[in-house]
Amino acid sequence: MYSGPYTLRAKAQGNAREPDIFAVMQNNPRQETGKEFIGAADVVVEVISDDSLFRDRVTKFDEYEAAGVREYRLIAPRPERQRADSYVLDADAGRYRPASLEADRIFRSTVLPGFWLDVDWLWQESPNVAEIYETIRRGN
Repeated sequence: MYSGPYTLRAKAQGNAREPDIFAVMQNNPRQETGKEFIGAADVVVEVISDDSLFRDRVTKFDEYEAAGVREYRLIAPRPERQRADSYVLDADAGRYRPASLEADRIFRSTVLPGFWLDVDWLWQESPNVAEIYETIRRGN
């Protein structure tokens, strides 16, 4: 798991990006330097701000999709427009498809075994991170 300031270059000659969080599975072919990861991460999470809306939803979306990033998550924490979107790469089509939430607003990762997220946790004023981690770890 990586977070900024650590650069992701999803394609060797592509743009250097600093996702808020990205995860890479052990079997993922890649190159790493002390400050940069070169290759398609398995999961990328971007927290959208007003000045990054187009960049995150369009520019990075297209870059990550073309590079083969398997899951792309966008979190928009603006009070008037709280929104969490998840996309999963359709390996056959090479395109992202929206990942649907379960009825209880749970998103289950198709890439990170056992990882799931209650999207309502994203909007908590002061989340208890240790409690959330333990809940995910226990699987309930």
